[in-house]
This record gives sequence, structure tokens and C-alpha cells, in this order.
Amino acid sequence: MRIIVQRVLSGSVTKVESGEVVGKIGKGLLLYFGINEEDKESDIDGAVNKVLKMKLWDSEDGKRWSKSVMDMGYEVLVVSQFTLYAVLNGTKPDFHKSMRAEKSHPFYDLVVKRFKELYAEDKIQIGAFGQYMKISTEVDGPVNIIVDYPKETENNQKQQKQSKGKSQVTSGTKKVNPKKISQKETESCLKEEKK
Repeated sequence: MRIIVQRVLSGSVTKVESGEVVGKIGKGLLLYFGINEEDKESDIDGAVNKVLKMKLWDSEDGKRWSKSVMDMGYEVLVVSQFTLYAVLNGTKPDFHKSMRAEKSHPFYDLVVKRFKELYAEDKIQIGAFGQYMKISTEVDGPVNIIVDYPKETENNQKQQKQSKGKSQVTSGTKKVNPKKISQKETESCLKEEKK
């Protein structure tokens, strides 16, 4: 899941086609919530808890970054946003990493359900899933934080560690570990490649 967490003074979501306002909040958080094709339902609670407990407001006595949305009793507006997993293919966005709508809609519904259960039902508002929306906000700060959950880099780091021990540069018949290669060996490899 990829979430853009935006601190706002107010926010609202309107269906463009009908003009109906489907979600509206005062002070709180506007969440743009992206769902990856590999996301699991078992990770939802961790992501929701992380957002609800983020310290994004100052305390009454001026202590910086010490209060969460729940501490403040503010509201949360959750908007599904498949474009967060866009990959640029030249100048055109490709969305193959985003979960398909038939799977992501029930997943999103479960996310919203958990926000309501872990915070309070009357504090959670939602966007219009899969529809063209107009989103109006009055940004506070600005404070915008990107949350990847679970961390995308964890799996990548494991794969990199595994491949580091095996990584070798082959030139001709010589195999060398790139970390241990000297200047002379580099020149030798280059000469062999020219032959």
C-alpha cells in the first residue's frame, strides 16, 4: 500500500458526474490510498495503525510533532488512488503495479472498515471508488508524507544482499568480484575486451 498523508484544515470529495458530495471533513488527514497488486489483507491493520498514530500536530504546550489525528480528535478522508503505483513508460503512465478494480474495491472497503473500527466510525469519510472525482482541500502546513506499507524496500534489500555475494564481473575467462577489483585488473580486463 502506498499512502499520501496530507494534513488539512478541510477537505471534500464530489462526484463529477452527479455533483454529489460523498465525503467531507474539517481538520484532519486527507489520505490518497494506493493498493499494489501484491498487497495482502493481513497488512491492512499495520498500515491503518501507522497512519492513525503518526505524530503530525503540536501539543497544547508547543511540543512539536507530538500529537496524532486520534489524539486531536480530528477526521480522516480516505480516497482510493490507483495512480500512486504508476510507472512511466516514456511519458505515458502504466498502472500494471496497481491492484485491479475487481480485487481492489473489496480491499479498499476493508481498509475503510478497519479505519472506522480502530478509530471511530463518525470520524472517517470516504471518496467515490472508481469514479471521476473533484477533490477540494485547504492544506495545513503544508505537511505531506508518503507511507509505503509494508516497506517496498525490505524485499529489494534482501534480494540485493543475496546477489551481492554472487555478483561477479566476467571479462574473457577472468571472473572478479567487483568490490575487490584493482585499477590494474580493470585495465587488464579492458585490454582483453579490446582483443
